[in-house]
Amino acid sequence: MEKEKRLLKIYFIVAIFYGLLGLADNLLLLTSKASQIWADFAFYASVMFIAFSLMILARLWKVKDKILLVLPAYHIILFSILLAINFANGQKLLTITPGFYWSVVFYSLASSAAEIAWAGYILKRFKLLAGRKR
Repeated sequence: MEKEKRLLKIYFIVAIFYGLLGLADNLLLLTSKASQIWADFAFYASVMFIAFSLMILARLWKVKDKILLVLPAYHIILFSILLAINFANGQKLLTITPGFYWSVVFYSLASSAAEIAWAGYILKRFKLLAGRKR
């Protein structure tokens, strides 16, 4: 159980940083200051985080508190949907429909903030940040 707690602690701390990356990414999109290097970095960080989420789900599928699996499952599902939309439409959908573009950006901002809040809540609720007892 100690290994699982440590793994969950690492995951939810990384999830907070991933949420901060999402906030930064969307704020750069809003201000039109995102470079191709930043976009590539954000994409590859997302792919690595999704792989980490898959590993967490596979490793902890039988955990008693299923609430711990909500965030990894959410990340995998959302990433899959966005990847499918991107492959189906490419960038056409975002450039043809400015309203859709802005709704995606604002949804992503809200989603990143919610991810940070949820990860913080889980860390606090399950006392994952508490030090070791000696």
